[in-house]
Amino acid sequence: GDQVSKRPLILFEHGGGFFSGSRADMQPFCVEYVKKGFVTASIDYRLFLGIPDEAGFIKAVIKAISDFKASYRFFKEDAVGANKYKIDTTKMFIGGYSAGAITVLHAAYLDQNDRLSPAVWAEIQSQGGLKGNTGSTQNLAHKDSDIFGVFNFAGAVYDKSMFDAGEPMLMSYHGDKDQTVPIDSAIIFTSTVYGSRTIQNAMNNVGNPNIIEIAPGAGHTEIFTDPTYLPN
Repeated sequence: GDQVSKRPLILFEHGGGFFSGSRADMQPFCVEYVKKGFVTASIDYRLFLGIPDEAGFIKAVIKAISDFKASYRFFKEDAVGANKYKIDTTKMFIGGYSAGAITVLHAAYLDQNDRLSPAVWAEIQSQGGLKGNTGSTQNLAHKDSDIFGVFNFAGAVYDKSMFDAGEPMLMSYHGDKDQTVPIDSAIIFTSTVYGSRTIQNAMNNVGNPNIIEIAPGAGHTEIFTDPTYLPN
């Protein structure tokens, strides 16, 4: 009985350190935002088999970004045809928790001018460049850089200077006692990653709309599993 012909989409990606988890993990997020009037979807993506070393971790992150962008383009591809999912393609949001948040942040904000190590850029190029190599020729023809907004639940980025004016709005939620992906910064293998509070400062510096909600006393998993810490 829905009388609205098109609705905004939120496309979610689950966490799990890039070696575990499934799309079903994001069901509570999907249900909550459906109640708010969104179409929601959650994806699976290629995971690292075993526990990755640094090179394996980088490869897994880039594969996840490639798979995520293909999923985003899937909805663009459908919308120019039957539009089975009734998506408003001018208002497509992306979101993720933990590893999923790391993925969507880089999917939205990483571009060729950002400062990543030569090894990371080499891996990106080996997997099809910033657009990735997941999907058919028809899928890859669709634009994936027109993201409307980003939901970041306990995520981080590799380059805190990667944010540029005019990029998508950002909504972040992070526990201030998170020891897995700390809210400010942390070392993963030999690289520093920057959490949601540092990201907020970077977004403010370039004048991009953003908001952060900090969960006092919450660690990494509590914001996902404990109803006490559900974001407002």
